Amino acid sequence: MIRNRAVLAIVLCVLAHSTVVRAQNPGAVPTTSGTASTAHWCFRGRPRPQCDFFWLTEFGVAAPISSNPYHTSQGALFTWEFGGMVNGGRRHAFGVAAFGQAALWGSSDFAAGGIRPRVRLWTSDVISFDIAPGIVVLSSGGTPSFSGQAALNFADYAGLTMHVVTLRPSQYDVDRSTRVTVFTGGRLGSVPGTILGVGGPAVVLIAFLIVCSSGSCFGD
Repeated sequence: MIRNRAVLAIVLCVLAHSTVVRAQNPGAVPTTSGTASTAHWCFRGRPRPQCDFFWLTEFGVAAPISSNPYHTSQGALFTWEFGGMVNGGRRHAFGVAAFGQAALWGSSDFAAGGIRPRVRLWTSDVISFDIAPGIVVLSSGGTPSFSGQAALNFADYAGLTMHVVTLRPSQYDVDRSTRVTVFTGGRLGSVPGTILGVGGPAVVLIAFLIVCSSGSCFGD
């Protein structure tokens, strides 16, 4: 009888302790080993211990600063990115993002989409540096073959960017050389990047539909 009461007391103590731990750490996720995972997911990127994983939701605009002398692009480069990163420590993170981009109003207009692996170096809790080479999967226009990006980020809300875009010559080009254009500009991330990246094109589309509803967008 005494042994049974002792076992019952131990069980009750374990249950009470588990209840207190869950109350103190409601975000803990049980694992198969019986321990609790305290991984932190963030929408805005920050180094450890604030974040273990964080999302990439970015929208940027850049202007050309140099290009192939035979194919000068004078249009803006618009870029959208969505992905995620994992902090490997307090000073570095690794991840991947899907990207879409378009260069408009230039002699080398194009649209492209692909995948960018990314490495981030945290210099402080709010300043970081990204390097992201791009692998183009789909393209039109100038048929991009490479689209790399480097960026200096500020609190993951905004950043300064530099892009290197390589275009293969199309079958109709007399000049068969590869075209390389360098763009520099800025981008927004987290909530501002999501709002402009999704809301901006939606506003433009709505405005286009309103203007064209009168039939003035197309000739007879």
